[in-house]
Amino acid sequence: MDGLPIKERYKTVKSYEESDAEIIIMENVAKKGFKTGHRMDVVSLEFAKMAIEELAKFHALSFVLKAKRPDFFEDQVKIRKIPYKTGEKWHKLAQNIINITLDNIDEGIKKRVEKFCDNIGERFTVCFENESVRNLCHGDYRANNILVKIVDGKISELIPVDYQMMYLLWMSCSGLPIFHHVLY
Repeated sequence: MDGLPIKERYKTVKSYEESDAEIIIMENVAKKGFKTGHRMDVVSLEFAKMAIEELAKFHALSFVLKAKRPDFFEDQVKIRKIPYKTGEKWHKLAQNIINITLDNIDEGIKKRVEKFCDNIGERFTVCFENESVRNLCHGDYRANNILVKIVDGKISELIPVDYQMMYLLWMSCSGLPIFHHVLY
């Protein structure tokens, strides 16, 4: 099979052809040792690293679609409206979160975080207003929406799950050959 090596593909739970607009039938990956953590659990550095790698693969699908299926990209990805409103209220909220964060972190990293957060509201707004770049976003990327498989006490594999995204991918993309090359 040509395309990306399996290890580099975005992983998702297999869905079956019998699925339709009402029901998506998915593989029971618990039988393969996958489970979810509690939503309040603190994740390990290893988990965070692997989760970020999977999220990067997911975002990369947008660029693959734009290059390989430009019509689909225009009709299904680029046209989506951004659900966030930036403005004064958003900037106040962001600044409050930054202040709380700065009040609760070690002094040793405070300067780095302050530098990162400098003008973050404006940078965030520019990203949303930039019409030239659009990508798929996981709407609920948190630890309990990531299936994890642990072998011999170590994480061997992660599979992010977003049921709204599963619906979109199934209804919009399941017939596209490109997804057979980039999805697990």
